[in-house]
Amino acid sequence: MVHRLIKLPKKQSFFLFGPRQTGKSTLIRERYQGRVWSVDLLSNDLFFRYSRDPSLFRKEAAEMIEKEGIKTIVVDEVQRVPLLLNEIQSLMGQFDCQFIMTGSSARKLKRGGANLLGGRAVERRLFPFTYQEIGETPLREILHFGTLPALAGKTRKQKIEILSAYVHVYLREEIQSEGIVRNLGGFSRFLDMAAVQAGELVSFSNVARECHLPVRTVQSYYEILEDTLIGFCLVPWHRSIRKRLVSHPKFYFFDTGVVN
Repeated sequence: MVHRLIKLPKKQSFFLFGPRQTGKSTLIRERYQGRVWSVDLLSNDLFFRYSRDPSLFRKEAAEMIEKEGIKTIVVDEVQRVPLLLNEIQSLMGQFDCQFIMTGSSARKLKRGGANLLGGRAVERRLFPFTYQEIGETPLREILHFGTLPALAGKTRKQKIEILSAYVHVYLREEIQSEGIVRNLGGFSRFLDMAAVQAGELVSFSNVARECHLPVRTVQSYYEILEDTLIGFCLVPWHRSIRKRLVSHPKFYFFDTGVVN
């Protein structure tokens, strides 16, 4: 088991965000044991159950706390049912219990005006393995395949298959099934161009021209990548505020293997 360097609160409630397969659930299981109740919203049974009636979660959680002495409640992939956050806030006012909410996308929470608990829960981010965590791994290997935990101990062929599946699952489950974009073909072309230009200055007009898309659409696609935690923009710093506003950012994906 690789020891993750991230520091998580011992008693305070928190959100743990990170791309898929970065080890969020494994980390929580390792760090929080004993009187813990876990709810995995990737399970269709639980997803549909709580989607129909979010108050069921509050009633069941209250019963678990009072009768079973539960001290920690974990909700995996909380962005799938954002209304549960209202129930969690209600429970926070009634019980002295730690709530841990994990998520692989912040889009629904940000764009849907979800209740982010008004400062009652702090935020943490989990990324793939760092150099300090995995030790002496050849740099060429890291640059080519990245450091997703799922790749540990796999052969070269297996790593390529896992990374290819990762991209396809992202397109199919995060983008298509959620109806985030209407033009999936255009978004796929944009992904290729964004990967080619990763780490370089981003010119929305140039990317739009290469992908045959409107400039505003390209800007919204970059926002989607940030909201789904696939990458982030690095804005240049200048003393002059005016220069900051007209400067081009750089965009980085969260993992070099996914880019390749």
